[in-house]
Amino acid sequence: MKVKLGNSEYSIKFGFKPTLKSHLIKDVSESVSEQDGSLESVEKLLLETLPKMLLVGLQVNHKDEFGYDYDTNEKYDEQFNKVLNLLSEKIDDGEIDCIELFNELENELESNSFLAKMMETEKKNRTPAKKTPSKTANKN
Repeated sequence: MKVKLGNSEYSIKFGFKPTLKSHLIKDVSESVSEQDGSLESVEKLLLETLPKMLLVGLQVNHKDEFGYDYDTNEKYDEQFNKVLNLLSEKIDDGEIDCIELFNELENELESNSFLAKMMETEKKNRTPAKKTPSKTANKN
């Protein structure tokens, strides 16, 4: 997935380690389930979850510009604020629809990351197998 921020276009990819170390899956899940239309839930989504998703998605291909240490979170706040400022500028200019971007990032996380295969396997495991009638049950 590509996202244009500032004068640059970035490739978003949710890598295994940055995604899991940041607890992004939990945060996205909570943000989605908390969407009750309240101002608090919208603020959390826009001020916390959206920039975090973007920052984590930038780690694989743009660590040189947006990188932080996943184990210690060193430079996390600095990089988070950098992303938040870029987002803020583009949202204020009307170049980015923040809810649309959140939905695209969420879709990318679910469809094109290491999670895609895990989620597909989980769905298959939850889908009950078709039952065929027993031959002995039909005899009377």
